[in-house]
Amino acid sequence: MLIGIDPLLGPELLMILRAMGHGDEIAIVDGNYPADTDATRLVRMDGHDVPRVARAILSVMPLDSFVPQTAFRPAADNDPGRQEPIFAEFEKLVAPFKLDVLVGK
Repeated sequence: MLIGIDPLLGPELLMILRAMGHGDEIAIVDGNYPADTDATRLVRMDGHDVPRVARAILSVMPLDSFVPQTAFRPAADNDPGRQEPIFAEFEKLVAPFKLDVLVGK
């Protein structure tokens, strides 16, 4: 039994996280993202929101600090200036890592 591991992190996700190295990427997406077609490996976490999953992952795996932008978020409706409430919550999650969040298109 592991102690101190968030119970949201199941064996499959823990195995993937453990195998990741510098420069590897993980996408935490909502149910509207076409993960079945875009993912190399897919771990579904239905019923859990993105901030909850991100908190669980960040509890065991820090973000890289040697690249300019380690955390990414989408641009809502292709408008990088549009700030959805979920984006502010995500930025608070990565703030302890002192990283700029790159806004995608």
